[in-house]
Amino acid sequence: TEDCSVRYDHFGSLDGLDEMESYLKEYFSGELVVQDSFHMLANPWIEVNGKEATGKWHFFGAYLLDDVGATWFMGFYDNQFEKIDDDWKISSLDWESKYTTPHSDGWNKTPMILDD
Repeated sequence: TEDCSVRYDHFGSLDGLDEMESYLKEYFSGELVVQDSFHMLANPWIEVNGKEATGKWHFFGAYLLDDVGATWFMGFYDNQFEKIDDDWKISSLDWESKYTTPHSDGWNKTPMILDD
């Protein structure tokens, strides 16, 4: 939505469609610490209430980070949606990383739990 809010846990927050578009341009041009990523979602839980909905997923991702290299991320998505005309749009996206580790070491040898 035009007034969307996005929180990428330790990677920062974005407010509004303009900030989101700017962030995505930087991401796809390779200007951010995250050089590439592949998201896999599982265990969807979606609740629809009229023209609003909530969606939650477990997340597993393969990332390429500037200073670390290949990295595994695990966590959760918690999103809010609004139905505008005939389209469902994301009004807020909250990504919470619960665990990350370098790919080469694996999560048993080098856990990198990202807590504040």
